[in-house]
Amino acid sequence: MLLPGSKMQPPKSCATKIRRATPANVMPQKTEAFSLRKRSQAYLARKAAERKAVQEARQQALPKSEQLPREYPRWFRVAKWIFGSLILGGLSFGASVYQIWGGPPWPTEPSVSAGPPSFGAAFDVPFRVENKSVFFSLTGLRLKCKVDGVLPGANTFRDNSFSAKGMNAIAPQSSAPYTCPLRGAISINGTEVTDTIRQARVTVIVQYNRRILGGIATAETGPYWWNEKTTPPHWEYGAPLK
Repeated sequence: MLLPGSKMQPPKSCATKIRRATPANVMPQKTEAFSLRKRSQAYLARKAAERKAVQEARQQALPKSEQLPREYPRWFRVAKWIFGSLILGGLSFGASVYQIWGGPPWPTEPSVSAGPPSFGAAFDVPFRVENKSVFFSLTGLRLKCKVDGVLPGANTFRDNSFSAKGMNAIAPQSSAPYTCPLRGAISINGTEVTDTIRQARVTVIVQYNRRILGGIATAETGPYWWNEKTTPPHWEYGAPLK
């Protein structure tokens, strides 16, 4: 029973329960959990740093041949794989074309070879120019014959250049003949001497249009010398002219 002017006090058990439920009693528990998590993270980070240091020390202690390969980024490995695949694919394609069609798929420089043996005059025998490319033509062809020779009476001439006669373009995997026009160009006292040349040597110089980089390219082949010791005589690759 309450007296006038007095206040009712709650039971002690209720007051205890109220104190346990207040935020002031919950905060220390949260702070303690946060501190424990932070210490765990710091411990894990320290252990990771120790493992890394041990691994680097072992790596440096190994001979260079036994060291672990360097780890590159993923994009670098992917780009390297794509580049290698393109290179291998291009080489495989080129090899297949070369094997099936008998020639390379890229532009090639002219290939010069001497004509067949002949009982005729040396400079009536043509030189043959071949285009070995499967897809690209040879264009803008201009041939010159740089000729050294020995005439009757031991008369000699050297480094005389003559423009060869022939086509100015050759289709892919085709060839064409070209002759050095000495007939009518060399005479002694007004007499044609092409048929009486005792020894001769020729270097063939070919100019042609470069397909990829542009401009004019030059290819030189030779020298070829006229070998009269065979039957019939023929142009032979080599150097003799005495």
